[in-house]
Amino acid sequence: MSAPLNNVLLYKIQTFERIVSNTQALNGNNNNIIEGPRNIREIKFSPADKNLLVMVGESGVRCLYFKEDNGVMAWSSMAITSLDTHTLAFGCGGGLLACGHENGVITFWDANNQIGGTLRNQEEDQRSRHQPSTLSPIGEYNSSHTDAVLTLGFHPQDDTKLVSAAADGTCNFYNVSAKSEDEA
Repeated sequence: MSAPLNNVLLYKIQTFERIVSNTQALNGNNNNIIEGPRNIREIKFSPADKNLLVMVGESGVRCLYFKEDNGVMAWSSMAITSLDTHTLAFGCGGGLLACGHENGVITFWDANNQIGGTLRNQEEDQRSRHQPSTLSPIGEYNSSHTDAVLTLGFHPQDDTKLVSAAADGTCNFYNVSAKSEDEA
């Protein structure tokens, strides 16, 4: 049986055993399937927090936070936007997350405090794991591209420098520390 396109299965790399969360083990559910965005396009761990994983796809952005408790893996998950998303990039320090969307918009999130903090504090039960997020992006660029943002990249040593490329044929360079998109 294979998992649908929007599910993620977790395995221990050393043994290739499936990882089961505490919640699943308590409920007798050993499927250890995490719901991801539909048609996952990109998936990355935060460079600053080895427990934070972000996935993007047609149905938006889903963040996972992993914890190990007495040898059993557990996780919390949260959708931060439902915008059709093509790409993501973490700043070199891992604190800034940028997401590029089908509508040409780039959104910015505080990965450490806003996303990671919410997930770290989230109770490990079925109700909290699947509730939609109430988080808002800390910023967005909505006039630089007229078509899907296909790729994003931060400078490897400077979180303030971002490059984007889109289906509209443009490649833009930004200084994300600027006060507005026009100044960036």
